[in-house]
Amino acid sequence: LKPGKYKFRILNVDVPYAVGLEIYELKASGKKKKKPFFSDGELLTGYHKVFEIELEEGNYVYTGRQNPTYEYPLVVSNKTAPSTDAASAGIDESSDNTN
Repeated sequence: LKPGKYKFRILNVDVPYAVGLEIYELKASGKKKKKPFFSDGELLTGYHKVFEIELEEGNYVYTGRQNPTYEYPLVVSNKTAPSTDAASAGIDESSDNTN
């Protein structure tokens, strides 16, 4: 993702207790910081909420709050991902390479 504001929609579908969202910034070592960058939500079954969060460049993980889920990576960077199209690979598609 590019740095900026993002909306995260959290739904509680058939979970019998409150759920939410936590985002942790990662240290240079790759370990998550002790205090969450963002933590909110007490959504009971059948409810949803949209959180608008401004993310700065960095590495994060996000997970469910109160709900034991995996920690998913979230990378925020100004860099563009390498493209695999012919132009960026330096391939001249206009030349005829048949022998």
